[in-house]
Amino acid sequence: MNGSASFGASKNYTDKKIAEMIIDFVYPIGSIYLSVNKVSPETFMGGKWELIEEGRALWTTESNDGGELIDAGLPNIKGDLTLVGGGSSGGWFTANGAIKEKSSGNRRYWASSNGASAGVSIGFEIDASKSNEIYGKSDTVQPPAIKVYAFKRIS
Repeated sequence: MNGSASFGASKNYTDKKIAEMIIDFVYPIGSIYLSVNKVSPETFMGGKWELIEEGRALWTTESNDGGELIDAGLPNIKGDLTLVGGGSSGGWFTANGAIKEKSSGNRRYWASSNGASAGVSIGFEIDASKSNEIYGKSDTVQPPAIKVYAFKRIS
């Protein structure tokens, strides 16, 4: 090109204007630019871009709610403690899911023959990794990830 181009009968554009039009077409206001380099696209594409704060993950949507911020959340942790057997002959406690026994020697309970209850203390603890192995692998809730710089075009 010689520095300008003509599109249609009456419009002349400079190389700079053509480049701006292409960037506006590819990255309209509200677009997200991702990179592993911390160089704002403003330096090579123009426009105004803001760096998205650290710790935000991209969440795809099919609704009309693009740009909405979503708070972090944790999955429900489940477990149960069950009394098996009973009566004067005693019985056992069992733990399932995210609840585990602290000591296997404290599982038995019983009742005395004269109607007075007696028993042994039972210790249990919550351990979410017993119900899902992903727990305990991180200090935060996160999927496998790659750190990137995300910039949002604001003008």
